[in-house]
Amino acid sequence: MTKTVKKIVSISAALVLGLLSFISYMYLTKDNYIKCNMIVPTISVLDKKSVNGKTYYLVRKITGSHDKLDELVLYDKNPNFDSCAQSKIVSVYSEIVYDTESDDNLVVSNVYLNSKKNELDIKFFPKGKGVHNLNNLKLELRK
Repeated sequence: MTKTVKKIVSISAALVLGLLSFISYMYLTKDNYIKCNMIVPTISVLDKKSVNGKTYYLVRKITGSHDKLDELVLYDKNPNFDSCAQSKIVSVYSEIVYDTESDDNLVVSNVYLNSKKNELDIKFFPKGKGVHNLNNLKLELRK
């Protein structure tokens, strides 16, 4: 077999494997994809905190299939997400804190609730420090 034929065979095999992977992924996620008309983001309620009779919810939202965005979202009511990761409650604040395509990512160290402004004050570790694990974050109140 010549080098050209070997190259064509290996490229063809890679394309077939890629196509099979894509078809498998679409088959496994087709119900939500068809129902929701999108790739469904991953939603995690990380914490909730009551302040002055109002309960705030800190939510982590990961969007994208390959190039992912990690976002922290604040709600002032229970968001109750449906199977498409949508809520009828409008968020009061959101901030993208991690982008897999960026070289300038910092790692979140603390999340402070500013209930007067309905905002989050997000603090980061110095560049090169900390481990990217948002699942352990808690809403903190400034004293």
